[in-house]
Amino acid sequence: MHVINFINNANQIKDWQVKKTKDYFIVATSNQIPEIFEKITTLSLPVHHDKQTELPVRFESLPHSNYFSYLFFDQLPGENELLFEKFTLYLSQHYLVLEVQAEGMLHDSFVNQLMDTIEVSTINKTYIDIIDFSLSRMFESLYEFEEYLTTIENNIIEMQMDVKIDTIITLKNQCFKVKKYMRMLLYVSDGLLLNKNKLLANSELGAIQNIDSRINRVYEYGVSLYEMAVHLLEIYDSTINTITNQTINKLTVFTVFATPITVLTGIYGMNFINMPELRNPNGYYILLGIMAIILLVIYYILKKIKLL
Repeated sequence: MHVINFINNANQIKDWQVKKTKDYFIVATSNQIPEIFEKITTLSLPVHHDKQTELPVRFESLPHSNYFSYLFFDQLPGENELLFEKFTLYLSQHYLVLEVQAEGMLHDSFVNQLMDTIEVSTINKTYIDIIDFSLSRMFESLYEFEEYLTTIENNIIEMQMDVKIDTIITLKNQCFKVKKYMRMLLYVSDGLLLNKNKLLANSELGAIQNIDSRINRVYEYGVSLYEMAVHLLEIYDSTINTITNQTINKLTVFTVFATPITVLTGIYGMNFINMPELRNPNGYYILLGIMAIILLVIYYILKKIKLL
């Protein structure tokens, strides 16, 4: 089987001569697909296909080919957020085409690791291996994503509020996106098992069943992470309320101490006639002593009711 990567060699498509007696595995961008389809007549797009409105997850069993699109997600090195890119597989008897997005940021790493990992032997085996490899990468990325969510959760519990609410909302939305599109993938995977056009041999359906099980595991993992992200929002809200209550308690304690002293200070600031101890040479010290006694009494009461 011949392997051709047109991603960085778009000019080679014009000079490419298709030999119908050979099998081809082709990697190309979405912009290059129309030109490739002009040379491969056995591949076709499904009915009502529109790039603008097309769902990112779809499977169609056509008379002579399979059309399978799914949303692949992964993390870039050093990044904590998930990135998503649509991959599409076209399978016929002698051709397998992997379509990636020209503006995508994930396909370079994916294709390089794919070539190093899978055993490129037959068309059908490569088709199954690509799907299996995609699911493995997605599962690994969810594991790393879970580690990041756990770190955030511990920081929030320890009240190290260096994480903003916007970040948590973004992470929750990404988990929801994983849950949403993996659920769609779970639905369309039934089409793989049906094998209406008999492109896959009966001996290969066992591998397809394993893929169906793996899709279910990735979906369940995504659901679990979404629930974890929602829980993070609840913890964050609870922690913010705790910090706010602590601040209010401190202000309340300060007010309790300051109010009696403020009242005394206000009384002597009015300079009314017959003010107590106005002419006593020790009146100033007596007033300070009264204030000190009041503060001690307040401190004792607050300590007793465990506000301090």
